[in-house]
Amino acid sequence: MFVHIGNNIIINSNTILGIYNIDSLRENNKYQEIINDLIGKDNITDISNNKQKSLIIVKDEIIKGFITNISSVTIAKRIKEKNFF
Repeated sequence: MFVHIGNNIIINSNTILGIYNIDSLRENNKYQEIINDLIGKDNITDISNNKQKSLIIVKDEIIKGFITNISSVTIAKRIKEKNFF
């Protein structure tokens, strides 16, 4: 199944390792470690248009991150309800 995560990006929901609320992550020291690791490997894509709400971590062949302007709750609902768009 696939899920729309914003900015015309669709990912395979089976590859999702985690969906995180950006505000909650910022309160956790691990956030900067995760982001720095993904940036260092050039494996993060910001599609949020400067309205960061969620960090989605996926693993296909490599671990990648997407920062999106769609809330983590909305993305989770899309997966649960099998809505693709």
